[in-house]
Amino acid sequence: MKAALFTTYGPPEVVRVVDVPDPRPGPGEVLVRIVATTVSTADVRIRGLAMPKGFGLMARPVFGWTRPRKPILGVDFAGVIEEQGPGVSTFSPGDRVFGIMGVGLGCHAEKRVMLSTGNFVSLPDSVSFEHGTSLPFGGTTALHFLRTCARLQAGERLLVIGASGAVGSAAVQIGNILGAKVDGVAGRGKGDLLRKVGCDHVYDYTKGEHLSSGVPYDVVFDSAGAGDLKAYASILGPSGRLCLVAADLPQILKSTWRAVGSKQKVFAGPGAEAKSDLRDLATWCAAGTFRPLIDRTYPLAEIALAHAYVDTGRKNGSVIVKMES
Repeated sequence: MKAALFTTYGPPEVVRVVDVPDPRPGPGEVLVRIVATTVSTADVRIRGLAMPKGFGLMARPVFGWTRPRKPILGVDFAGVIEEQGPGVSTFSPGDRVFGIMGVGLGCHAEKRVMLSTGNFVSLPDSVSFEHGTSLPFGGTTALHFLRTCARLQAGERLLVIGASGAVGSAAVQIGNILGAKVDGVAGRGKGDLLRKVGCDHVYDYTKGEHLSSGVPYDVVFDSAGAGDLKAYASILGPSGRLCLVAADLPQILKSTWRAVGSKQKVFAGPGAEAKSDLRDLATWCAAGTFRPLIDRTYPLAEIALAHAYVDTGRKNGSVIVKMES
């Protein structure tokens, strides 16, 4: 099979497509033929070892000190069960599935073996593989922070910063599903796109209008990692909640200190990935109430170009990689 490998940290050019042996499932495992995957911000950060401030040294024991421990990137996938190992009864060959592997990686390949109890679920027939692989990375993160942490309620006001990305656009749509009134913040020229996604009002990030709007928000969701805690505190209501989705280590430490003695709450750190969230996302997508944004699609042979595009920081939603087999 073909897979995209990187054997050293660096720019997009370190990723190359090569032939590797086909994997085989063992007891309790399934073999998935991957149809579509994404190149996410997580992938490009690992590839270049370009972590948020304070996490660089912490990343090396996880991903490899001098070279990548796991040379095949890819955190999410959509595909078809091709083979099941002994003892597997939950899935059968031909089943359409999608899911997220997290730090397990390995989805930038034509096939991947995974535990049948892994973090993947059935993909409805009405949902394309491209949309299926676009659901987990942004959707599970947004659900974790908005529903589990901030407990966003119907009628509350939500501000999403970085609203045009995979995580931000998912947060806008999930905010609408939960009954909130949603405003977005993004770069110049993205207003029409974000209004279609579900924003009531769109602020131009370059003008900083969202910080002086005078609107007290119940929840501020920052998926861009560009936040200032004091500035956010000024636009939150007295019992507001701040979600720092892409926080660096200094922000996380400051948010812990700031939360002490304040009715305003701050949530930061990695998001959880739950099967129940994946099922909700699939149900919403099949019903047409949640539709992940897709920016552009590349064949596996051009995955280095996909990395280069994500590196620009200008993508809207997900960047898809389609397998060629």
